[in-house]
Amino acid sequence: MIRKQWLSFSSPLNGNKMGIGLNLFHDKIGPSSYKSFAAVYAYNIKVNRNIILALGVNAGGSLLDIDLTQGSFENPSDNANITLDNKFYARVGAGALLSSDSWFLVLSVPNFFKEDFYDDKIMNVVADKLQFNVLAGYMFPLNRNRDLIFRPSVLAHIVEGNHITLNTNANFFAL
Repeated sequence: MIRKQWLSFSSPLNGNKMGIGLNLFHDKIGPSSYKSFAAVYAYNIKVNRNIILALGVNAGGSLLDIDLTQGSFENPSDNANITLDNKFYARVGAGALLSSDSWFLVLSVPNFFKEDFYDDKIMNVVADKLQFNVLAGYMFPLNRNRDLIFRPSVLAHIVEGNHITLNTNANFFAL
């Protein structure tokens, strides 16, 4: 069974110069359950009349539950009796958004903490790796009135020690 819930709240402050938010997330896949929460703060700086730099930080935590006794295995072993109850991970991340009316560039680090832990039942170290996200996009007006926009973007997901993953996206907007 797969179940996901996500709740997000945000509000501008001080005439859109600052913002606060709260993110709650729950993900359940088979015998594992992942819950996370984060408080978010952002501050906008007007670089010039066309460009804005937004800086943000988030702080919170995650809880991980794994109960492999709930699974059915083709070749069960001693590992089928593993449980992990509410393992807590602190999370602190940051990001920056540089944007104009026609383009944007984002750099983020979702979590600065790398929490490796040793699981003595399976005699293995589960390693958390530092991640970086770089997102860029451009908005192309498709008509003279500029009310039909094509916006392609690319996201580079960089994880320490792994290959870079690229995701592309394209949207059409009618304003």
